[in-house]
Amino acid sequence: MAEAMKEAEQHKKRLLEMQANMEEEARLKREAEAELRRKAIADEEEKRRKEREEELRRQKEAELQEKRRQQEELARERELLIAAKKKQEEEEEKLRQEKEKLIHCHFVCFQITTIQKKPQQQQCPLQYITQCTHKKKKKKLKQIGKKGKKGGKKKKRKEDDWSNERPWTPERVVAAIHAETSPVNWALFYPSTKELKPLENGAWETCLL
Repeated sequence: MAEAMKEAEQHKKRLLEMQANMEEEARLKREAEAELRRKAIADEEEKRRKEREEELRRQKEAELQEKRRQQEELARERELLIAAKKKQEEEEEKLRQEKEKLIHCHFVCFQITTIQKKPQQQQCPLQYITQCTHKKKKKKLKQIGKKGKKGGKKKKRKEDDWSNERPWTPERVVAAIHAETSPVNWALFYPSTKELKPLENGAWETCLL
């Protein structure tokens, strides 16, 4: 009887030990599974973090590339605008030069035509001026004579004393050069042997005959 009770106690003890071992194994298994789940969650979070970082990196790289592309496009447009402006300025300058050349040609042709129409004036300026002055004097004297006839009395023209009291008009200067009583009579000096000739640019050059 005592031996049976002893065996029962031992069996019970073995059952309790087995139960404790099973519980310990179950606990260890739960802890291992929990650790695996925690690790899986951590791995998933790390993976998502890396994916977000990679996405941000790609987005920044795309933004930088787009910015560089826009800058290059703006630079190309600026170069095209500068080239177009330069070409337009060159064309305008060319047109301006052609216009100036055309105007110069017309001016030269006009000068040549003037010289051909008035050779006496161009070949001997002083003689031409003298003739014009004499013609004006004759015309003026003729007009004075007509006025004298109308009034019944002919007015005598007052001779110029070539003083500074009267204003020196261009006509008076020319008359002083050719008058015999004038102290600045051009005949007192050597007559001019020069001639005015037109240059290509429309200016005039004094050349000896």
